[in-house]
Amino acid sequence: MSETQQPVVDDVRKSSDLGNLGTMHTSDGSSQPDALYLSWRLRSADITSVDQVKRRLALGETKHLYRLRSWVIVGGEVQALLSPAATLDRIATAIWGTNSQPIATRWVQSKDCAKTARDIETSPVSLGLAASPEQWPFSSAARH
Repeated sequence: MSETQQPVVDDVRKSSDLGNLGTMHTSDGSSQPDALYLSWRLRSADITSVDQVKRRLALGETKHLYRLRSWVIVGGEVQALLSPAATLDRIATAIWGTNSQPIATRWVQSKDCAKTARDIETSPVSLGLAASPEQWPFSSAARH
């Protein structure tokens, strides 16, 4: 692969839906992506919106659309790392309601999943909102 070609998995895309991500493979035939990173802005950062996001994330997992690996809601933005088990259209419909604005989506390779999950869960600490990830109530770290 030349230096100008980048694997599909490293391409961060801003989109209104997940359809732009294509299939779960890399253009150079390297290891398969294992997870999907999503971030979106809430139109309203009130507690009702936060509760709705938490319910949507849990419901998608209950319906076996994905396995939720890590998530956080901070600063009116949601970040999630999940392992898809359904079509991207079904996942997008389940996650993004009328109160959200997608920011970025990208595939994450297996070897990068732990770091990505840690980055997601430590966001409130990086922003000075919590002393540790477990202290932030709007995060998967609070469940551990």
